[in-house]
Amino acid sequence: MELIVVDASVAVKWILPEQDEQPARQLFLDGARFVAPSTVRIEVAGAVLRWFREGKLAEAQAKGACDTWKEMIADGLVHLLPIEDLFDVALALAFRTKHALPDCLYLAAGKRLDAHVVTADRALYERGKRIHGKMRLLDGSATH
Repeated sequence: MELIVVDASVAVKWILPEQDEQPARQLFLDGARFVAPSTVRIEVAGAVLRWFREGKLAEAQAKGACDTWKEMIADGLVHLLPIEDLFDVALALAFRTKHALPDCLYLAAGKRLDAHVVTADRALYERGKRIHGKMRLLDGSATH
């Protein structure tokens, strides 16, 4: 079973009707195991709240999406890694790649676990592939 570090740009597609949601959902069908820095909990819930604030989701839909996300975490569909274990490497990678520190937590996890990092964020993919040979851009992604 393949181990995949999944970032929030992919995980949010599991619970919101975003562009390119089908390739993100296909990852589940492929039988992979997913891990992510613990910050993914906040990032995905934050994306749901942003949709709510922008009027793209009714409150009940947004709360339902957050509940679904919390259940996915509780059910172990995404194993959360403590950021304390990734911080020093992520900080070094942020300087090296000149990329945002929160995104570099995903790169640090991928390097630490020698796992693929799957993202829908083209900027993270482009910068990340220079330092981690196991970067994958979600099929069909045109983000950023």
